Amino acid sequence: MTKISAISDNKTYTAINLGSLDGLADHSLIHAVSGQEVKGKVFLKEATKATGTEISLQTLAPPYRVAIFPYP
Repeated sequence: MTKISAISDNKTYTAINLGSLDGLADHSLIHAVSGQEVKGKVFLKEATKATGTEISLQTLAPPYRVAIFPYP
């Protein structure tokens, strides 16, 4: 699992470094319900000290896709 490091922070912001986006697949987390490792996903709320949003980044290998808009 790759670590997220804080670059700079202040009362109103936190800047972080998660490395190259090409290395996003190296990040992982443990799913809260199933207990399984989820590779290629990272949540940034704690790292950025966010209070009003949840930020996440994820990689999907082909042929997987995520539908943004539901199909009629």
